[in-house]
Amino acid sequence: RESASGYDEQLQIHEATHVPGNFELAGTLQAVADWQHGQGDTMDFNGWLKRGVTEGARGIMLARYAALPAEEKTLLKPLSIFVDDFGRQEMEALFPGGVIPAQAGISLGHLVDKGLLLVTGVEEDGQLRHRFRQTALREAVYESITEERMAYHKKFAEALTRTPSASPQHVARIANHFRAGGDNAS
Repeated sequence: RESASGYDEQLQIHEATHVPGNFELAGTLQAVADWQHGQGDTMDFNGWLKRGVTEGARGIMLARYAALPAEEKTLLKPLSIFVDDFGRQEMEALFPGGVIPAQAGISLGHLVDKGLLLVTGVEEDGQLRHRFRQTALREAVYESITEERMAYHKKFAEALTRTPSASPQHVARIANHFRAGGDNAS
């Protein structure tokens, strides 16, 4: 089967869901994408659609992030280094002197209420674990902290070295954060 152009798929989605589509514009964009693809551009029409959706979603996430109060941004920036969930240990390692800002508990709750974070579980001491609700938001915040993120990774890796464990997962986590922090020898 020949690779799909994207136009037929768009028409199928329209017919199945009755979502309106601008087929004149889609046809024009498809023709331009096909021409550029024929000129050596590696991205076809489906690639254009995917990139547009991805960049649009990222823009929406960054707009949501930009509208947050400063103290909530202060919390989200360092926490964006965690691909998975995070809890008290991770938060204490990242904030100055290991002290979580007084409003952190309130802000995390607000971020859950706003749909930016999810509660993923409860630790043995009763503290909640969280993660970003949308990967796109975490990635957008992470990409916005280019100057700070290496320091966050290194700070967390150093904190992990003070937690005794010989488990392969623990050692790999330390190495990954040191590497992301710019220490390629770890």
